[in-house]
Amino acid sequence: AWEREGDASRPRVQEVTISSGATQCAVRDLSVGVTYAFTVCAVNRAGAGEWSAPTAFIPRRGIPATISQPELSSSIPGVVQVEWEEADGNGIPVAEYIVQAGWGVAPASWTELYRGQ
Repeated sequence: AWEREGDASRPRVQEVTISSGATQCAVRDLSVGVTYAFTVCAVNRAGAGEWSAPTAFIPRRGIPATISQPELSSSIPGVVQVEWEEADGNGIPVAEYIVQAGWGVAPASWTELYRGQ
């Protein structure tokens, strides 16, 4: 299991045991922009072999994560208040939000109503 304690850029790592014959595993919860090194060894009844040379990896930044469904409220007829949770910028600060609206439950087209912070 991959565990982080305290500073996310300095994770504490526990060994991961993979079933015999497996030649891959997924390592999750890596911090964007932090360099990680990975190495592998094989084990059999006689013991553990030598560790491979390490390979470095830096998780890259990406587009913001999908925002959960916005909440809508209205206290004035014909006016709607649109609220949403702050987005995870995946390592890059969110620069702005865009709000669109369309007619009906599943609009065929959308109109931008707001763009800003």
